[in-house]
Amino acid sequence: MATEWRVNPPTGADAFGSYLFWPENVAWSTQLLRLMSYTSLGGAEFAEIHSVARSLSPGDGEGWYSGFARMAAELDAKAQRAASARHSTTAVDTWDRACIYFRIAATFRSIEGHVEVPSIDESRRCFQAARAVDNSASVETVEVPYENGNSLPGYFLSSIPDRSERAPTVIVMGGIDAFAEE
Repeated sequence: MATEWRVNPPTGADAFGSYLFWPENVAWSTQLLRLMSYTSLGGAEFAEIHSVARSLSPGDGEGWYSGFARMAAELDAKAQRAASARHSTTAVDTWDRACIYFRIAATFRSIEGHVEVPSIDESRRCFQAARAVDNSASVETVEVPYENGNSLPGYFLSSIPDRSERAPTVIVMGGIDAFAEE
């Protein structure tokens, strides 16, 4: 006779064996850790994240949205000033962080099924503004044909300066919570 084994899934601080900012709310902690992971790529700064997170009440989706959208808007304004002063490195770095914060602001609204979330459009705008002044990357906004005559927005990144050559192309599609600007 086979023995039935049951294992209860871990909860709280044991859920991932990692740091949880809000041990009582794994979903929020997971999204905050996701945001913190951008720090190694220059897409976020810990002090900026913490300045918003420390004032949030877990589960307050509107607080999350307004806190991270406000941070993103401040950085967007700073990036615009830097670009106007021809400080392109500062502008690019700052718009890249604004892009991520605008997008992360939308996280819980998107999960709740909201289709029109203003910060998503702001995120794309900041990403595109950064690419417009970034001389180190060749990024072109494209529409990828999709079924029934529709298309999906995307970006074409080329490593070949002379686009007259044909080259292998890869289309990368993220999961439900991924976005092209990542």
